[in-house]
Amino acid sequence: MLDTIIKRIQNQLFILMACYALGAIWTKYEGWFFSLLVGTAAGWYSIRLLARRVRKVGEAVAEGRRPPSLGTMIRFALAMAVAFLVSRYPQHLSVVPAVIGLSTPYILLVANHFLHND
Repeated sequence: MLDTIIKRIQNQLFILMACYALGAIWTKYEGWFFSLLVGTAAGWYSIRLLARRVRKVGEAVAEGRRPPSLGTMIRFALAMAVAFLVSRYPQHLSVVPAVIGLSTPYILLVANHFLHND
């Protein structure tokens, strides 16, 4: 079930990131679209990492072992890396679309939960 959810979100994110790439190429708002692309790519990696950790926690609980952490610090570090990139290259990236991109996979996760009831 978790694999199905992640594959669905991954397909949706790839379509969104393709649209962002086309928007960066064809419009005069390349900074906004490129920031959305960078944030969404980081958010996609974050959600993949979270899914892998949730799977490991489930396996550990099923086997009666102590569950590992969910990798919160790694995901925070990823968000800080995006913030560093935005602050390092302000002429090419913007803060608001990068934050929107970081949160996009989580918004899709909630929306897919309500739409598909997996």
